[in-house]
Amino acid sequence: MTTLLTAAGGTTTGSGSEHLDRLIHQLWGTDLAAGLLRIDLSGGGRKTDPGWEVQHRLRVLPSTSSPHLLVGVGPRPATARALTAYRGLRSRRRRVARVVLALHAATRALPSRRVLSVATPTDRPTHEALHSEPLTQFAVLLDEPSLIPLCGVRRGPNAKPTLQLFTTEGRAVGYAKLAWNPLTEGMVLAETAAVRCLADGSESSAARSPRVLGAGRLGNRPYLLTEPLPRDIVQLRGRQAVSTGALAGLFPVIRRDTAARTGQVARLMGRLHRLAVSGRSHAAAEVVAAARYLGEDVRSATAVVPVASRWHGDMVPWNAGRDRAGTTWLWDWEYSEPDAPAGMDALHWHLNAIGPMPATGTGRQLRDGAERARPVLQALGAGPQQRAVIAAVYALTIAERNAALAAAQVGWRHHELPAEAVLDLLASARTLLQRERKSSAT
Repeated sequence: MTTLLTAAGGTTTGSGSEHLDRLIHQLWGTDLAAGLLRIDLSGGGRKTDPGWEVQHRLRVLPSTSSPHLLVGVGPRPATARALTAYRGLRSRRRRVARVVLALHAATRALPSRRVLSVATPTDRPTHEALHSEPLTQFAVLLDEPSLIPLCGVRRGPNAKPTLQLFTTEGRAVGYAKLAWNPLTEGMVLAETAAVRCLADGSESSAARSPRVLGAGRLGNRPYLLTEPLPRDIVQLRGRQAVSTGALAGLFPVIRRDTAARTGQVARLMGRLHRLAVSGRSHAAAEVVAAARYLGEDVRSATAVVPVASRWHGDMVPWNAGRDRAGTTWLWDWEYSEPDAPAGMDALHWHLNAIGPMPATGTGRQLRDGAERARPVLQALGAGPQQRAVIAAVYALTIAERNAALAAAQVGWRHHELPAEAVLDLLASARTLLQRERKSSAT
């Protein structure tokens, strides 16, 4: 039996999984609603209804009721190589799961009873129907006749389509990210700008980043296509995986100034103001109010902090690796900003190095993380007052990110940090800042 997926009210329905429905809407919803494409879930055959021609087929793994991965249907050896690529970036459990899938791919059909088919109408020119279809256009950009894409079915509040792209020989050729709403559009554009600045030499970093292979719009959606990471890359795991010197030297310190006069803080306060007056942030109103309250403390802080040319914005193990030559690589630059208080990447690293920040005890986590990051901040020339200000700016940044996601989603659904955890983070940062102020006044 074939299930036809339909676009209704701006979303896509029919797969049996809200997460898969959302991904299909993000990838093909506009063209699906316009009748340029048809999306079917079938038992694996190539046939579709008369008047339609299948262009792409992807297996839904492990099932449509609990989808985690879409895998392009291609030659079995190449599919196996794609599934086992980048083993060094996965946990042992996930490596084993991928090996199991690769063994199935090499010997028989993958263990999925559902194949997602992307079809175009036969009464329209194929190039017109596929003008903004991502899989087709990424193949064109990479000058490949066909690709085997791997696309995770994400569940987070900022989930967006990300695709690892392999040739039909199993060689990695690119990594693509596609925006689907105003919030993710800003993320994709910010990442594109950051990676280009680092690639053209206008900014420098001690770490390398994948180069841009293509950027632009598919329909009205920005996309970014970058080169693949080195195949031998290994994830940086544990707090000690990045040394104090490496964290301190990630980006050059360009000056010393108050936090309020940095570009990053100015933009941050502007975003918080827009959230407060937009009328769309009811779900995040308490967090936005608390953040702006702390923001006024930061604005009035007279401590002069080291200012870096840029910060990565999401320096965590799953966005960092090292190749066999010893080169450190960073990716996922969507939260990166120039002209930022130095040391926030070190704080973020120490708060997330052994896993995402927990949803409880975030205030205590901030204090502990600030203590663990103290050697890095001292190496950057930050004393107690400066460290308190940097921690406050960091807490404000995390609060604004989560509030923006809550406003866009009209709630805190799928958030790893609930509103209460963000409020605890802000309160802890304010206490640290006030304590250092009192200490310096005595």
